[in-house]
Amino acid sequence: MKAIFKILLLIITILNAQNDMTVLFQYFDESVDIYVEEDEIVISADGVPSHLSPYFPETYNNSENGLYYFEDQNNDGINDWYIDPHNGMNVNPNQIGLQNYEFRIPLNPVINPQGPTDTFLGAIGVSLNGVPLYNEYEGPVNQLDPQTILSFDLAQGHPAPGGVYHYHFPPESLFVETEDNFIGFAADGFPVYGPKNMDGYNVDNLDDYHAEFGPTPDFPDSIYHYHTNYISPYIVGAFAGSIGTGFGAGGGGGGGGGIVDCGDVPPGIPCCGDGICEGPENDNNCPVDCATLNEGPSLLNFSIDADTVNTSQDSVSVGYILEAEDNENYLLNYSLRLIINGGIVNGGEMIESAGDFIDSLMSSSISGTIEIPMGSTEGDWNIRIILRNDLGTVTNIGPNQLENQYFQNYIHINNAELGQDTFHSIPKEFYLNQNYPNPFNPLTTINFSVATQSEVKLTIYNIMGVEVAIILNDAVSIGTHSASWDAKDQSSGIYFIHMQTDVYSSYKKIMLIK
Repeated sequence: MKAIFKILLLIITILNAQNDMTVLFQYFDESVDIYVEEDEIVISADGVPSHLSPYFPETYNNSENGLYYFEDQNNDGINDWYIDPHNGMNVNPNQIGLQNYEFRIPLNPVINPQGPTDTFLGAIGVSLNGVPLYNEYEGPVNQLDPQTILSFDLAQGHPAPGGVYHYHFPPESLFVETEDNFIGFAADGFPVYGPKNMDGYNVDNLDDYHAEFGPTPDFPDSIYHYHTNYISPYIVGAFAGSIGTGFGAGGGGGGGGGIVDCGDVPPGIPCCGDGICEGPENDNNCPVDCATLNEGPSLLNFSIDADTVNTSQDSVSVGYILEAEDNENYLLNYSLRLIINGGIVNGGEMIESAGDFIDSLMSSSISGTIEIPMGSTEGDWNIRIILRNDLGTVTNIGPNQLENQYFQNYIHINNAELGQDTFHSIPKEFYLNQNYPNPFNPLTTINFSVATQSEVKLTIYNIMGVEVAIILNDAVSIGTHSASWDAKDQSSGIYFIHMQTDVYSSYKKIMLIK
């Protein structure tokens, strides 16, 4: 068996040595400088992707320090490279920044007879537009979680602190026509291709390196090459050959996960104090405000109506009392948030009430109301209180802290009709809710609202935009409805739900994990 393996290695080595890797240079963007120096391929790039992303700063003011790529040919004050986030996207607070990459890989890569080398955090390869490829890990032992995956833009990339934009998933922006094309080099010099072979089918029976020896569109006589995938490992499972230089420098983690340090947050981007640091608000990613001028405002007392029944056709007001103090700086304003299913940034719901403290005193009490819209999600809603003072210091108090301090940490909303058939929730607008559960396996439920009787079509698309299921295509009456999807015949990965009527169209990003 060992003798056969050595013969195979020898054959692959000979064949690889005969391949002219420079034929692949034609695919790289003009912004990428790629050339041969002795026995190495040198790739120099700024790491800025050649596609739109919500991670480009929207306005010039957010990029005035010159770190970010900005273009405004129509003089509207908005970056021409900016694109609005897609529905259900969990946008992290980082922005795309210019880098100074020089990656070096073997001109004639060969398989290391000692066996595979594990991939590392940071760049494990480089794509056609100079954007690094990362592995499936967020940290040293932490695989990408669903919230991080939901932070990918439409090209399947996102930036880490410091503006390092990168791909963990197969970058869709590089699949120009088909999914079998070359998308970049791995750190050991072997080419990386899309998830499919030239026959149009996903590749099976990949080796321990997540690769195979066989024909590609560029090497019909066969070459050893990696394939990307939509299940872990997403890009490269391990290095088959000797690793070049300039890789792995991204270090700690692949996706801007964890608590962002204030020094790494770009100008104009809120830090942990406003609850959007790294994604949906929770006590793990936003335990404290990044400001260090003082401890910030503190909560003295808080109470809210604990049980709300909303059976009318209008919103209802729920009263609350909030008392806070700040011994060092004046109180400025506050916001009170009810959050269910991760909040708006995760496709769930969030209700917010905000206001100013009375005369900005050091200690102040607020009696206010928060509006609960008709048809709000039933159940327990987490409460988050955000207090601000005049120096910008923010205290962000989540449900765990509230409970530990014996303050009320949730409100229960009950939309039951109490057995009265005369009460019906009449939606004021069409709306597609995020599916639940999400991620799911294999069943999930989709709730949606219909404002007027309409023909409604619910379609499921895979990550490449191919229709995989139509779960509803019929006339639907006014009201809130639900449909289910059984994805038992589909593979793990990201999908999109599309709701279409004559007057409404919306997408939600969903994840199947088997």
